[in-house]
Amino acid sequence: MTALARTPGPRVGRIARPDKAYFSSNTYNLLVRASGHHHSLDLRIDLDGRARAVVLLFRGGQRAFETTDAAALEKVTPYLQQAIASPVTEQVWSCSARRGHMLIDVSGERLSMLDEDAELLLKMCTLVGQEIRLCGPIRSPPRIVRELCAQLQGRAIVRETLPIPGGRLEVTASRLMAPAPENGAEQVLVTLELEEPRRLETIDRVLALDVSPLQQKIALVAALGGARGDSLSATGISNEALKKHLAAIYAAAGVDSWEKLTRELNVGLS
Repeated sequence: MTALARTPGPRVGRIARPDKAYFSSNTYNLLVRASGHHHSLDLRIDLDGRARAVVLLFRGGQRAFETTDAAALEKVTPYLQQAIASPVTEQVWSCSARRGHMLIDVSGERLSMLDEDAELLLKMCTLVGQEIRLCGPIRSPPRIVRELCAQLQGRAIVRETLPIPGGRLEVTASRLMAPAPENGAEQVLVTLELEEPRRLETIDRVLALDVSPLQQKIALVAALGGARGDSLSATGISNEALKKHLAAIYAAAGVDSWEKLTRELNVGLS
């Protein structure tokens, strides 16, 4: 990854046909091979004269990435450059309904109990470097849990937040005291909770509207705080066509104006 970001050269497709060194790299052994993928395609995003991000796509099976795939991927460059250059605003997080638990010994090495939600969360987050088995049952705690147990010395509770695709995972370790020393060893309860950007809830509400894909795009402009006229430039439709589409959108959302649509799609998120 460091080589892809720092070495001058083509911005796209450098590991589509990798050399021998790639197959001994951590990227291949900890990410590509571990996830069952065999082919990779990369894109470096440059901004202000330096590399700012690397996009990696992976594919299993026999079909390798082609030059047409590289050309298609390269088309997203200006959009990612714009996203990187955009001012960073404070993110507001929302707890999802998914929460899991595991019970381990105080050393963090032995897993006594793992509920279904905890196992699902660990696997769906695809946490590279956490030593999580993606195939078959999880039989040992991930690395973050062992690190939290080491921090529990003299403390009752510790927590850590891990960035994951689409949000973040909050991991909390709480010390459990046995009623009496002779009743068993001390254990730790680990709680895993998925948190998502609250703006994703807005997008989910747009997608839940019973309208066409074009009308969803119009509703998204409202959801993101845009003016009614912004949807014209975003979609390229005429004002007369917009009126017809808005009638369908308003009916689906149960509102009768652009302002009310904006509020409805963002209710509870401000």
